[in-house]
Amino acid sequence: MATKNAWNEQVTDANVTFTGGTMSIGTDATDNAINIATSANAGRACSLGNTTGTSSLSLSAGTGGVSITTAANADITLTPGGTGTVSVTGAPVVPTTDRADSLGSATNSWDNVYADGLTFDDGTNILGNYINRTAWTPQLKFGGGTTGITYSSRSGYYSRIGNVTALTMLFTLTSKGTSTGAATVTGFPLSTSISTPLTLKVVNVTFATQSWARLIGSTIFFEETDGSTGTTSSLVNTNFANNSSIIVAGIIINL
Repeated sequence: MATKNAWNEQVTDANVTFTGGTMSIGTDATDNAINIATSANAGRACSLGNTTGTSSLSLSAGTGGVSITTAANADITLTPGGTGTVSVTGAPVVPTTDRADSLGSATNSWDNVYADGLTFDDGTNILGNYINRTAWTPQLKFGGGTTGITYSSRSGYYSRIGNVTALTMLFTLTSKGTSTGAATVTGFPLSTSISTPLTLKVVNVTFATQSWARLIGSTIFFEETDGSTGTTSSLVNTNFANNSSIIVAGIIINL
């Protein structure tokens, strides 16, 4: 055991144990500097806090903040035990300047990044929406009705990145039912503010020169255009058969 009372004295190669009470170092108003394990000798290690029990360690600073640095290319590693986390409360985590450095690397990547939005242009535009491949169920209607309509198969999927959505849909009927009127498909869970044309393939559906589909709001409408007159009209129940098939796909912007 070694004991020193003066600030400018050193304890060399000795074990110093402080038991009980409170120890305060550098807490007065003067510009004190406290260096721990800064010897040039190799193998110096410094531990703060107790790794057992419920003890905790807090680093506090005035307006100058706290800086953790290393010499040369030494790493800084934060290693919470068990299910512990590294948390930030009430402040952003930012680089010191605009950097070309990466978050993670090709050999040490993050498993998942959770965020309410991503920006690639210093906040001018924020990518705030992402939906992975998600299923939806298309519902054919004639004049808004679905009486007697049955399917041998039907499915729909969509994916979204920002304000761009990819949509697919297909169905094959076993009966077109008895409802009458314009053909539409409902069930798409998103809505667009603009009319968006979609790619359409039909089997066992009659139409004039050209058939096509478009999304308005969250409803898909089917239409035909007569090449000789240029007249466009809705596909209706009489254009369909009991074994009609329809495939629709498209890219939607401005959802």
